[in-house]
Amino acid sequence: MQNSRNIIRWLAHSFVCALLIGLCCTLADFIGTPVDCFNDVLTTALHWCCVVLALWCVALIACGLHSVVCTVIIVAVMAVGCTLGYFRAVWHYSINSAMFDILGANASSGTMMTSLFYVWVILGILIGGFIAFYGKRFYSINYRHWTTWTTFVAAVLLLVLILNPEGRLQRPVSRRIPFNIVYSYKDYLLNRHEAQTVRPRTDFINENRDDSVLTVVVLGEALRADNMQWNGYRRQTTPKLMKRVGNGLVPFKNMWTDITYTNGSIPRIMTRATNDKPELAYTERSFIDLFVQAGLPTAVITNQNIELQYAYFWNEADSLLQVNNYKDVYNYDKWLDSNVINPYRQQLKNINGGGLIVIHCIGSHWWYRTHYPENCTFYKPVIESRIAVNCDSMEMVNTYDNTVRFMDIVVDCLIKELEGRNAQLLYISDHGEALGEDGMWLHASECRAMHRTASFIWLSPTLRENHPDWETFYQGFEDKFVKTDSIYYWASKQFR
Repeated sequence: MQNSRNIIRWLAHSFVCALLIGLCCTLADFIGTPVDCFNDVLTTALHWCCVVLALWCVALIACGLHSVVCTVIIVAVMAVGCTLGYFRAVWHYSINSAMFDILGANASSGTMMTSLFYVWVILGILIGGFIAFYGKRFYSINYRHWTTWTTFVAAVLLLVLILNPEGRLQRPVSRRIPFNIVYSYKDYLLNRHEAQTVRPRTDFINENRDDSVLTVVVLGEALRADNMQWNGYRRQTTPKLMKRVGNGLVPFKNMWTDITYTNGSIPRIMTRATNDKPELAYTERSFIDLFVQAGLPTAVITNQNIELQYAYFWNEADSLLQVNNYKDVYNYDKWLDSNVINPYRQQLKNINGGGLIVIHCIGSHWWYRTHYPENCTFYKPVIESRIAVNCDSMEMVNTYDNTVRFMDIVVDCLIKELEGRNAQLLYISDHGEALGEDGMWLHASECRAMHRTASFIWLSPTLRENHPDWETFYQGFEDKFVKTDSIYYWASKQFR
């Protein structure tokens, strides 16, 4: 009976510790989450409860140890959690793997730590330390009793179940405070290790090449072919680019990707990989290496988090610029591709002749409302909920089309910077997007709209004059069925 009371007090103490972390730290991660109805609120609350449940497992294990060890663990979690919670709530910063690259390099970080930061963190540490240490006085752990070890094992198994990479709860929990710092650092280490590996050089440039051509490859996100004007879409979603069709811009109306999610499609685009040889995406270098071989300047500007599947390619370039600092998919502040424009202009200043710039956009990624400024809300009404199944279908389409209109503005701006150069800009979205076809939405599944991806190329007047056959070559693919496997060769056409 006495041991049962101790177990109950142990459970209660650890739950209070977990709840404290959940309220003081994790709750900040849910600020700004878009909700539009009771179901949205309920779903969001359940996500928070799942994080607290995982924290309870951690706290239960910690509280089963010596009081000093328990206090140190809870204080450490509170210190980290309150720090992350402060930056999330006050500055709207979310931690990601890129944060570790710039940690300590941001001169403004000191000015961001206001008096509120120190009050928040110190108060959190004091409260957490007091509850952790004082609560241990009300019970003792009998390590010889089977119920004690059963409780330990149950906590470990439940934590493993929640954080199982194949489970549905792993991503929502692992990307929330305080677990996100562990997973983000893990991603950082994996990406760094992948970038430091050496892949063999298996493709070589032709000696008869034109080193004066500047190539810009824009990797879009979730932009479907069906919503492009040149494919007969009912809305004027690309008015600026439409003016360029027939004047250097050649649309590829039937571009197809075999893979409908970013981490699989980007390696296929960047390498010589095909359905017959998919392993090449993870064993060979990308077309960036061909420019490196030629001694031409190369740069990658990314507005997405760098994933392990394509981290190697981005590090092949001479320069890697990440403009998505402090953003992730659970951050609902504006995350705009216009952020690539200034770094892009700076890179152009560093390139006098030929070279390569790869730009990875956030494009039309879910949550759509995040990826265009409010003054670009051309189609209304728009979605208010982050949960796709709770959104009105017409609002989904309106909001998605607003992202397409903003893409039109950004890419047209990128093209304008090249008008006086011997240059080409190749746009390819990693995959399409389902907007209700066959009852399906978003991507990473099997639907024709997910496979039909938007793509086009623009050739500058100087390039068309120097290489009149290039435009004829690309026009031959305007209406043909073509796969994203061709992009590797098109992006490096000057070496063929």
